[in-house]
Amino acid sequence: MRVLIGFGRIGRLVARVALQSDDVELVAVNDPFITTDYMTYMFKYDTVHGSWKHHEIKVKDSKTLLFGEKEVTVFGIRNPEEIPWGETGAEYVVESTGVFTDKDKAAAHLKGGAKKVIISAPSKDAPMFVVGVNENEYKSDINIVSNASCTTNCLAPLAKVINDRFGIVEGLMTTVHSITATQKTVDGPSSKDWRGGRAASFNIIPSSTGAAKAVGKVLPSLNGKLTGMSFRVPTVDVSVVDLTVRIEKAATYAEIKAAIKEESEGKLKGILGYVEEDLVSTDFLGDSRSSIFDAKAGIALNDNFVKIVSWYDNEWGYSFPFCWQHTCNRPGPPHSQDKVIRLLPPSLAVVYKRHFRWHLHCFLSTDIVGDKPILVRDFIRSALYDPNHGYFSKMSGSVGQLESSIRFNQLQGRVAYLQRLSNLYKQHDISWFTPVELFKPWYAFGIAEAIMRTANLSIPLKIYEIGGGSGTCAKCIMDYMMLNAPAKVYNNMTYVSVEISQSLAKKQLQTVGEVQSHLSKFRVERRDATDRSGWGPMWPTLFLSCLKLDNHVDYASKTTHGNQVQRIPHTEVLDNLPHDLVYSPNQVSPWMEVWLEKVKDSYLPEVSIPGDRAPLVSTKKHGRTTDHGNYLDAKGDADIFFPTDFWLLERIDHYCSGWSNEQKTSSSLKSVKKRRTIILDTASFMDEFGLPSKTRTRDGYNPLLDDFKNTKFYLSVPTHNIT
Repeated sequence: MRVLIGFGRIGRLVARVALQSDDVELVAVNDPFITTDYMTYMFKYDTVHGSWKHHEIKVKDSKTLLFGEKEVTVFGIRNPEEIPWGETGAEYVVESTGVFTDKDKAAAHLKGGAKKVIISAPSKDAPMFVVGVNENEYKSDINIVSNASCTTNCLAPLAKVINDRFGIVEGLMTTVHSITATQKTVDGPSSKDWRGGRAASFNIIPSSTGAAKAVGKVLPSLNGKLTGMSFRVPTVDVSVVDLTVRIEKAATYAEIKAAIKEESEGKLKGILGYVEEDLVSTDFLGDSRSSIFDAKAGIALNDNFVKIVSWYDNEWGYSFPFCWQHTCNRPGPPHSQDKVIRLLPPSLAVVYKRHFRWHLHCFLSTDIVGDKPILVRDFIRSALYDPNHGYFSKMSGSVGQLESSIRFNQLQGRVAYLQRLSNLYKQHDISWFTPVELFKPWYAFGIAEAIMRTANLSIPLKIYEIGGGSGTCAKCIMDYMMLNAPAKVYNNMTYVSVEISQSLAKKQLQTVGEVQSHLSKFRVERRDATDRSGWGPMWPTLFLSCLKLDNHVDYASKTTHGNQVQRIPHTEVLDNLPHDLVYSPNQVSPWMEVWLEKVKDSYLPEVSIPGDRAPLVSTKKHGRTTDHGNYLDAKGDADIFFPTDFWLLERIDHYCSGWSNEQKTSSSLKSVKKRRTIILDTASFMDEFGLPSKTRTRDGYNPLLDDFKNTKFYLSVPTHNIT
């Protein structure tokens, strides 16, 4: 479909949608009031929806814009009859000026060669269509249509569900609506609407709206039954509809919620949304759905009188229906679209911290994912222990919604949240996985299983966490061990956590309490599910809180079998390291650097640079310049060494440089397997996985580019199958 678009506020957003669609070709734009270079500027930068992150846009000449290599013709003609649409091959014109809203005026575009006209506003005489409500009534001989208003697009799907299921007797609608371009920045004249002339950013302004009455045009059965008003409020985008109705068929609020949820997951998927979380308006910024029902915000007086609330992005959500036919469905789970999932899902080993929520979005926005569902293994939050599981993985006030086809509040349909990776492997044959494992080392508290599987590691008997003292970390590892280790082996495990802290007693009591509480709960709740009994006593976990004093360490320690206090030289701590699993969850650990100096010849992997790949670009960090090789071969007496911050990875790379390439094995490995670790700098990492290097949030933030610009990503890759 070849389309021409007016280039006002809605026109620019429709253009953004069209340029991200494979089936819609933008061929021309028209704006008689601005120059081509200013047009480029206004399209590229948007205060609400952020900068354009996709094709590069530039001016070829005064009549041509370039979106990447795609040429788009620019017109600046006021009279639509004079615009030569036919010369550009434009088939559809999006009339978004807000001026030519009736059939006769909009028909002027047809004289210039356009075949169809879509009006981005309510029309007094053009037929109105709302996607999800009455678009099936469209006939091919209709050449001029109206997309109604943004509020009607929110209200109509909701009213349709309520009317179809319960029958609407009558109702009132109020929309709390964000500022629009027609309002005044400061008090000014407005002869038709005196209150509308008051400063938009300082007032809540009552106003009229025809949205409720317009529902009667797209749903004739509701004609005359609904009316409403608007409150204009000082927010820049996202509005909310309050629909209060009397219904024919008595129903509880729970039954009404269930009906809306069913429709949102069925015929209206991608159009009508359903949320039960405690969300606010900015959480819906960039949401492409026309209407998102807020289950917690509504209320019922009785079984026949109910108030229901639904959110909508009055700009972005309204712009999507213009390209609806050729985008099949709005972004959502692949099973809701007429597509075949050809490949098995990639697997992401993750921990949901702030940065990874961004990375997950970038990852989901790439071609590498395609139509496949994503299996996300969350090692920290679990529905079993955390009733808010998943909430913070989708919402972030600081990161915000991305300008991506997939948004945080749509991840539930896109991502299969898995509480524990080990449970997944018990349910499915591991052979069907071809994992794309995106490790998050600087926050990797709990990816013990993914690490051990990659290294083909048997169950460790001793795990040593440097600079840790993290109850969460211990819980994650224990979960894996409890589900996988034989009872006899499990009872002999030891977990040691060394914490550098100025508040030893407080930190240790807190940490020990967290883990012991978790263990008790875990054993009770998981025993039946795992069919494991007779586990024996709690894991004999030793927590050491260390404070360096004149080359000595004060141990304020506590175990499950009693308290211990020792004072020994700190070097002895390093000499007596357990060697099965060693890692550090801390961002900065001076102890780790001391330990690296001491054990580098025994425990750290060695550098091997294959001849077919050149070293990556050198980086300068922490006062030294390091040439990074492409691979590390796992070796050493430790089963696995997993440092979890880039500061540490830089140190390891420095220590490993120049070593011989001799493969060593550990006696505790059940099945020895060579492992390679790919080292990628940020640019190469993003290129390797097709991550959008130019994508940023609306506040211009991209952690991969900003926070970790010169860091190295280490990805563990097995070289052959488990034997």
